[in-house]
Amino acid sequence: MPPPVAFSSRSRSYLLRKDRAQRAAGYEPLEGDVQWTPRSTLLYPALCTFAGLCAGVFGVGGGIVKVNMCRCLTHGLNFSEALRSVVSTGGCLAWAAALSR
Repeated sequence: MPPPVAFSSRSRSYLLRKDRAQRAAGYEPLEGDVQWTPRSTLLYPALCTFAGLCAGVFGVGGGIVKVNMCRCLTHGLNFSEALRSVVSTGGCLAWAAALSR
């Protein structure tokens, strides 16, 4: 299994397990909290992968497309602007590092 796919799979399992544990403990998400559902844990990596493919096809630097795509995806989550930038950039750099091996 390619490293990015393995990383995404493990991250998805962790996020879903953590979400189930929080709900079982009675935690109610606050407004603006990220709610990791089976759909969202598949949707975000798929959209980021699509953005990367578009960047490669059009010859655009991946960061120009992927960071902005990730920022658009986190727009409705009520994150602060600083956190959205860090998460988007960090996520793209992690994927780039994993794919460059």
